[in-house]
Amino acid sequence: MPTLPCYIYEQLADGGELLVPIGTGKTQNLYRVIRGTTPRLEKLDSVIFMRAQGLCGFYD
Repeated sequence: MPTLPCYIYEQLADGGELLVPIGTGKTQNLYRVIRGTTPRLEKLDSVIFMRAQGLCGFYD
């Protein structure tokens, strides 16, 4: 199952934001992640994106 790409999150400056779809199959949720001393994760909406491939995606 895909997850938040930690290696991308680590590149954010304090207060930096990342918009990322996380989910399986046809149903995914769009999240805003804000880096700080305590990371904030905010669900924005349900979305449909292409199937993720690679390190943080699906393997066939």
